[in-house]
Amino acid sequence: MTGSIRRNSNTRSPGANDLLTSIDQVNVCRHVGRTRQIRNLSFWAAAYGSSLNKNHHYGTTMFLKILGKRPDLSPACHGQKAGKLFASGLNCTQAVLQATTGRKDKDIMKIAKAFGGGISDRKCLCGAITGGLMALGLNGKSIKSGELIDRFRKDQGATCCVALSRGLKWKSKEHLNNCRRITEETAKTVSDML
Repeated sequence: MTGSIRRNSNTRSPGANDLLTSIDQVNVCRHVGRTRQIRNLSFWAAAYGSSLNKNHHYGTTMFLKILGKRPDLSPACHGQKAGKLFASGLNCTQAVLQATTGRKDKDIMKIAKAFGGGISDRKCLCGAITGGLMALGLNGKSIKSGELIDRFRKDQGATCCVALSRGLKWKSKEHLNNCRRITEETAKTVSDML
């Protein structure tokens, strides 16, 4: 998909509200086999004073790259993404971190890997919390770290994997389903805090 764009920092182009009439929908979150869409994004372009050639369509990536903005996804969307990442083989820390920040850097994922399973499968502090703390820190919101831990404890009843997995065989299907649920809920909470 191609098109032209020019930034107009001093004046708004005529018809700024019509800039995105050809872009009725932008895919920002895939979940449960459907696509969540944001409609009527003309206010974004108008706010940025951008001018788009209305004869061309822009894909999500191009549009967001042009505006220099990360999509404003709902917390539920981040939760579902974290669940999918967990199911695909990432641990709880990596899944929460990647789902809430969009970061896939190899070095960051290597660091996060060590915190899965309650810090290297030692069943200590839940890796979903750790991934959330990392996400808050990467977004300049470290001050909310205590709030995340308190909210997690209130929602889940504990913060360590031993207590969260009580009665479940470690790495069993039931245990992994419980971890996925916790990972999804934590990603929603972190997304809400960002």
